[in-house]
Amino acid sequence: MEYTLQKSAPAVDAQYVAITRDLRRLLKSEIRRTGLQPRFILKGRPDIPAGLDARTINSWIRGTVRDARSAHVAYVIRILADAPSVQELSGAAIHPAKTGPRPVANGSTRCAVTAEMRDTLVQEIKRTGATAIDLARMCSGSDSGLTVGMIRGLSSGKIATVVLPHWEALLAHLKSLPDEAAIAVRPRSVGVTPRAKGYRPISADEFAALQLERKRTGLSGVELFRRAVGAPEHLNGKMISAWLHQQTRSALPEHIAYALALYRAQPDE
Repeated sequence: MEYTLQKSAPAVDAQYVAITRDLRRLLKSEIRRTGLQPRFILKGRPDIPAGLDARTINSWIRGTVRDARSAHVAYVIRILADAPSVQELSGAAIHPAKTGPRPVANGSTRCAVTAEMRDTLVQEIKRTGATAIDLARMCSGSDSGLTVGMIRGLSSGKIATVVLPHWEALLAHLKSLPDEAAIAVRPRSVGVTPRAKGYRPISADEFAALQLERKRTGLSGVELFRRAVGAPEHLNGKMISAWLHQQTRSALPEHIAYALALYRAQPDE
């Protein structure tokens, strides 16, 4: 998979790229191919670039942001390009077909899957929002022997026995995951942040004014700040974008006032 990153700014801002329609299509296509949802693209990786998380990737896919750090986009595209497809996960790519019974771990025996065990599995899947594809991918590196079909069979009741260490590995992976709601909607702090004095909640009128100016000018927070002259200390474009998306709900009054004044000085889109 190849994609040429399109710069959304002059060379001085080459660390940012435009989130174009083609890029969104590419990301959606690769997520469908691999079955990797944003929350699992980054899971367990030690080299994640600072500032990149599942919510950031979701904002690209939904088109709620117009640009992003080129290093972030390149990292995610590389992860997706290197990932196997759903078909490979479901078939022989992870567990090649063999004649005779599938070998099990030394000293392991199969046990009956009780109604209580199945209920626990179903509840954990509902709690985390993990799919069989997600779980097969997580288990693929632990020699658990679990495929997408087996995990679906265990949760639906079509498979009546399981190798006990495989079952324990599956539940351990599930229990290590946070609730789906905790990923989908990250709690937002309200009020003054503890990081600095002088911060206050951004009012509803200020939020509305920022959104109105954003829509009128067509400029994201990052794009707006590229036009800034004499900006207050510590203010930057990512902060303004965070206000626009209500990811940050408090700010210094002089920062809000400057951003609104800068927006109002811009022409219509």
